Amino acid sequence: MAEGATLDYEAADGAYRETETHNGEVIAKFYRGEVHYTVDGHAAVINVNIKVTDLEAGQPGTPGVTRTPSSVPMNPALDVSWTAAAANGTTLSGYEAQYRVKAAQGEEPAAWTAYTGTISATATGVTLPDLEAGATYEVQVRAVTSDEGPGPWSGTGSGRANRPPKRTALGTLNPSWLLEWGGDDSVRTISGNFADDDGDTLTYAASAAYPGVFRVGIEGASSDQMRVHVLNPATARVTYGAHDGFGGYVSEFVDVSGFANLTMSVAENSGAGTAVGDAVTGTPYDDGNDETDDALTYSLTGDAAAAFVIDSASGQISVKQGATIDYETKTSYTGRVNWTVQGQAAYVDLTINVLNMPLLKNLQVTRTRYDAPVEKPSLDISWTALIGPRGSITQYKYEYRKKGDANWTSRTVTAPKAGLTLTGLEPGAIYQVRMQALAGTEAGAWTAIAEARANRPPTGTSLQLADGSFGVGVFVRPTSPIADFFADADDDTLTFSTSSNYRGVAYSYIGIDPDVEGNPVKLWARAINPSTATITYGASDAYGGYASKTWKITGVANPVRSVPENSPAGTAVGAPVVGSSWEGRQVTFTYSLHGEALDFFVIDSATGQISVRQNSPMDYETKSSYTGQVKWTVQGQQAVANLTINVIDLEAGKPDAPTVTRTRFSEQSPPALDVAWTAPDANGTTIDGYKVQYRKQ
Repeated sequence: MAEGATLDYEAADGAYRETETHNGEVIAKFYRGEVHYTVDGHAAVINVNIKVTDLEAGQPGTPGVTRTPSSVPMNPALDVSWTAAAANGTTLSGYEAQYRVKAAQGEEPAAWTAYTGTISATATGVTLPDLEAGATYEVQVRAVTSDEGPGPWSGTGSGRANRPPKRTALGTLNPSWLLEWGGDDSVRTISGNFADDDGDTLTYAASAAYPGVFRVGIEGASSDQMRVHVLNPATARVTYGAHDGFGGYVSEFVDVSGFANLTMSVAENSGAGTAVGDAVTGTPYDDGNDETDDALTYSLTGDAAAAFVIDSASGQISVKQGATIDYETKTSYTGRVNWTVQGQAAYVDLTINVLNMPLLKNLQVTRTRYDAPVEKPSLDISWTALIGPRGSITQYKYEYRKKGDANWTSRTVTAPKAGLTLTGLEPGAIYQVRMQALAGTEAGAWTAIAEARANRPPTGTSLQLADGSFGVGVFVRPTSPIADFFADADDDTLTFSTSSNYRGVAYSYIGIDPDVEGNPVKLWARAINPSTATITYGASDAYGGYASKTWKITGVANPVRSVPENSPAGTAVGAPVVGSSWEGRQVTFTYSLHGEALDFFVIDSATGQISVRQNSPMDYETKSSYTGQVKWTVQGQQAVANLTINVIDLEAGKPDAPTVTRTRFSEQSPPALDVAWTAPDANGTTIDGYKVQYRKQ
């Protein structure tokens, strides 16, 4: 190609020598010329045709046109998608789209509307928003190159814009609803109120203008039932509608009124402050603002306000101060309980009937006394029955609860009766009780609330006895009085008791200490066999309360026996080593000998008598002492006495220092000395002579 030349397919046709057409459309353009050269001195010519090819982008595929899905209401939109155009050697820079409403048969097509958004070179789809519902739209797209500009338009795709649901004849009736507060919810199928020309599956939604008045929801197997629940007896508009999944939505509304008629009763002669029925309480609406008080405020109007008052915070109605409730004067009162929710007025039409009924008086609640500990305390309820003009009392109804609880537990008991007991209570909790008399089907007035605290059992103090070992037969006692080991939150007078798990090992009792001024009451214990027992000591109040502690003591026995040396086999070694019986019973023990003593001695298993074993010479000079253990069983527990057997030395005693004097002679004789001594102790032997030795000083 010549230097500086530019090949431009779009240049005016005059720039080309020749063009090629197909069906009247230029499909190629040519430059024609000749190439001259010589061969062996002869001139030669070659005719040359240079074809210039158009490099514009290819034609995209005919677009598909479908409705744009949407879960929220919106104007109809269409999703347009196409197959990417071929680049044909160029670089695509984007796409352009145009659309128009499809003309009816026989009408002139409307002008195309260009899609104003930017469509990237890699895009194969775009959404056309804010279209005319139900209209059919035609759409074309074309590719654009940075060098050659737009390519050819695609074929024309078409699709219908969404047609939203519509109300049926049933859905346009719009009646008002009247629903009872506290009654059954209203559940109505709403799918028949709507239709869809596109045949779409519809979903339903519902809401209340004031959600603090009504709770509204969609439910049911087909999710096409609207439930309306009355939260407060007021009026609010409920809106419900259908969605088609493509942004189409249609709604309907109904004005719903909640109403309430409430009848209560109060016994005649009820005093000021007597609660009348249960509290009248609406449902507070939580607006999500922590700085806003969502609590409801109640007021009472009508002639009921002359004899009754309502607690503005709780909704509890009670007899007004100074009011006289007399069946013979007035048998009923009417009025309204009023409050507001989200600025909407809510009210209950109220009737309070006065009952001509028997009464109860002098209701009292006291702790139940017990002679022995119980797992949980009880409270005794007592009252005085007054027979009213309607006849004899047939039953008593009583209710109780822990103080601070909202709900009562109700029970009845058949008359005549003047007392009952609440069992299985929580220690230390305060219980409230109220009662009324029943005469047939008529109920009397509730008494004023009486209350009492369930018994608090004694508790252990920090003072504790340390486990220890003590000699068998020795009485032991702690320094502190037993009262110092326990305390009682109710300041009850406590009684003390003690027991041993093995009475045959050790026993205990509660008694005064005569060695201490004032003779304080203490815990005493005494081991009677050399084993271990656990002493349990405790404190009881008069209301079934009990607390205990334990003290483990081990009895220690160290018997010492002796036997003369040279004692023959069978010689008894001191007194028998025996265990102690208890509680005045005769107990048989079986004794056994253990340790080194077993090699030299035997024990009679029935009597505990120890004797010298056969072929066991007792020689003080060889071994002067033996140790071992005597064992027996007491109430399944092994008792062990640590035994020592001493061998008694049997040699003659030491004579006193002799006296030495000159021997008297009646005639001449060599000198001699007389030696004299006091005979020593034979120590159980027989002295058969003496030995004497002497030397010159």
